[in-house]
Amino acid sequence: MVDGLSSSARSGFKGRVYAAILGTGMLTVIATGIALLSFNRFGETVFTTNITLPALSAALHLSEHSASLAAIAPILTTAETLEQVHHSLRE
Repeated sequence: MVDGLSSSARSGFKGRVYAAILGTGMLTVIATGIALLSFNRFGETVFTTNITLPALSAALHLSEHSASLAAIAPILTTAETLEQVHHSLRE
């Protein structure tokens, strides 16, 4: 007993230090796994968004064009000549 601690007290202290280091390491590994899973899901969401947004934009433009065609449909059906169509659209 040079430093005032018995060998059983010294081994108990070592065990607690090793347990603390092991616990910290395990928590780090678990946190890393959760972070990787979250990052992977985020990447899948971004990939899906990059695919669906252009299709949604094209659908919006198509609906705008079809709405404008539906608005001028009565003019097209009642006009007898192309000049009448142009005249009606200018009004």
